[in-house]
Amino acid sequence: MEPYMGVLVTFYVVLMVVGIPGNILIALVTANRTTKKSVHVLIIALAIADLLACCLLPFGIHFWLTFNDQQSPILCKIHIFTNFISVFTSMFISNAVAFDRYFAVCYPLKTFIDLHRSFKVCVACFVIAFICSVPSVFVFGIRRHGPSVSHCTVTANRWLTEGLYGIIVFAFLLSAAVLTILYLQMCVILRRRVRSRARVAPAPRYDPSPDVAPPKNDHSIPTISDKVSGGGSSTYRSSEVVLVSGSSFARPPRDFNLAVPRIHTPSLRSFPEETARPANNNAVAVADAMRNKTTKMLILSTAVFIVSWLPNIIIKAIPSAQYQQLSQVHPALLITIRCFEYLFLINHAVNPFVYSLVNKRFRRLCADYIKKLRRKFTNNSG
Repeated sequence: MEPYMGVLVTFYVVLMVVGIPGNILIALVTANRTTKKSVHVLIIALAIADLLACCLLPFGIHFWLTFNDQQSPILCKIHIFTNFISVFTSMFISNAVAFDRYFAVCYPLKTFIDLHRSFKVCVACFVIAFICSVPSVFVFGIRRHGPSVSHCTVTANRWLTEGLYGIIVFAFLLSAAVLTILYLQMCVILRRRVRSRARVAPAPRYDPSPDVAPPKNDHSIPTISDKVSGGGSSTYRSSEVVLVSGSSFARPPRDFNLAVPRIHTPSLRSFPEETARPANNNAVAVADAMRNKTTKMLILSTAVFIVSWLPNIIIKAIPSAQYQQLSQVHPALLITIRCFEYLFLINHAVNPFVYSLVNKRFRRLCADYIKKLRRKFTNNSG
C-alpha cells in the first residue's frame, strides 16, 4: 500500500469518528428548539446531508485499502455515486441557507422562505443533487491493468468525463460566487446598521414643562397648547401663545392677556424619524443579535467550504501527464497532493466546531442536551 493511502485512510477514520456524532448532535439540538424557523430546517437538512456523507466514508476506506485490487464494478459505482450526491447536496443546501440569511438580514419585515417552503427547498436540493450525480455512474468503472491490478477509475470517453468535471467546476464556481456576494452584502448591511445605531443613541425622555404657568381663571378657554398636548400629538412647537378672553364676546377686553410662551424640551416623541425607538427595544436588539450570530456562524462555515474546495478544483485542472510527473518527484509531495485533493471532505465534519466556536448559545444547548442524555442513560442503567 502506498504511503498516501495510509494517510487518507486515517483521514477518513477521523472524519467519520468526529462527523457522525457531531452532525447527529446538530440535528437533534436544532430539532428540539421550541420555536423553529426556516433557517433551522435548512441547518437540519445540511446536518443530515453531512451525516450521510460521513456514514458513507467506510466505502472510501474500503476503496483505498483495496486500491490495486478492486473487482466489483457495482461497489465502485455506488462509492462514486454516493460521494457525488453527498457533495452536491451539501453544496446546494449551503446556497439555500445563504439565500435564507440574506432575506432575513436585508428584508427582515418580509418572509420569502417560510417554514413550509424551507421543506420544499431541502427536497429540491436533494433532487437536483441526485440528477447532477447520475452521470458519475456512467463515467466510472473497473479498469484492469494486467492480471493482478484493477482500479475503480474513469472508464468513459473523454467528452463524458469532461462533462462531469465541468458540472463539478460550474457548481462550485457558481456556489462560491453566490455565497460570496450574498454574505458580503449582508456584512455591509449589518455594519451600516451598527453605525446607524451608534449615531442615534437612546436619550432620556423628558416631559414638556413650562417655565411659567399660564394664568388660570374661571373664564379662560382651552388653550391651543392644551389641545395639542391633550390630543397626544408629537408635533414639536418652540413656543405657543395663549389668548385669554372674558366670558362676554360682545366687547373684548381693553388689553389682551398674552400667556407666557411655553418652551418645550425636545423629547423622544418630538422627532420620530430620528430619535424614536420602538417600545420593544430590548426584544428587537435580542432578535438582531441572534440573527447576526447565526449569520456569522454560517459565513465562517461558507469560508471553510470555499477554502477546502479550491485545492481540489486546482488539482483537477492539472493535465494527467503533468500530474504524474509531480507525483513522481517525491513521496511527500504525492501525499500532500492527495491530501489537498480530498480536503473538501472536512466540510462534512467541521460544521459542529464552527457553530460551537461562533455561537455561545449553541454551545450551551449542546452541553445541556448532552447532560440530559447522560442523565437519561444513567437512570435507565440504574
